[in-house]
Amino acid sequence: VSLAARYTDYSSSGGVTTWKGGLSYTINDQWRLRGTQSRDIRAGNLAELFTATSVTVGNARNPLTNVTVQVPITTRGNPGLQPEKANTTTAGIVFSPDSLGGLRMSADWYRIEINGLIGVIQAQQVLDRCYLDGLAQFCADVATGTSGAITGVTVRQQNLNYFETSGIDFEVAYRFPLASLSEDLPGSMNLRLLANYVDTLATTAAINATTTEAAGQYTNPHWTLFGTLGYDVGPFSATSDLRRYGAGTIANHKVVGTGTPDININHVKA
Repeated sequence: VSLAARYTDYSSSGGVTTWKGGLSYTINDQWRLRGTQSRDIRAGNLAELFTATSVTVGNARNPLTNVTVQVPITTRGNPGLQPEKANTTTAGIVFSPDSLGGLRMSADWYRIEINGLIGVIQAQQVLDRCYLDGLAQFCADVATGTSGAITGVTVRQQNLNYFETSGIDFEVAYRFPLASLSEDLPGSMNLRLLANYVDTLATTAAINATTTEAAGQYTNPHWTLFGTLGYDVGPFSATSDLRRYGAGTIANHKVVGTGTPDININHVKA
């Protein structure tokens, strides 16, 4: 059993308390269970708090009229950011079979929930949250002319409402001397595979705002795989790397055959 607590005082946002509890239970030489529960925080860093103001010109589409115009988009930091607070839960199992010395396999489930997530939503998302969800904190970042036309958008670091992610991490590690296969073979092999399945990757920008689910998009595929295969002999070694990203949608909220104009593709291969 492991227990820990910490009090941290930030000059930018005051004091916070974090804690963690962990349990590791060895059933026998082959099986082990483990789990943790923690309260975690992250205060805004210098870039998030004090990024200098910059202005670019970009497209802004009014979600109600579908009229797109080019407007100044102002980007700046936010000295008023509060620390984001997370609840993290993990539970896993480790298997090291006696019959294959050097082999270790594990699977760990995780769930992370963050309140007050520090992040940026892009200019079009600011407009969507203002016009579609009617949220005052985002409407304050939209400038309009006397006719109601959009004349500017401000993009800044914010404490978003809620973020949640969950999934499973898998690992297989195996190291063995080639002499175990044949006495004439020198050196040893080292194999390691890491796989991750993301079930949820959801952000809610503000209370009553639409939740954006990114899990399964090609930028955040459900499955990713990282692997290394190494060979060591004397002072020499060689390593081969593998990275595979699973298939995904271009955007989860889009449906083929709908939209203006119609969407004719919404899939990216692995």
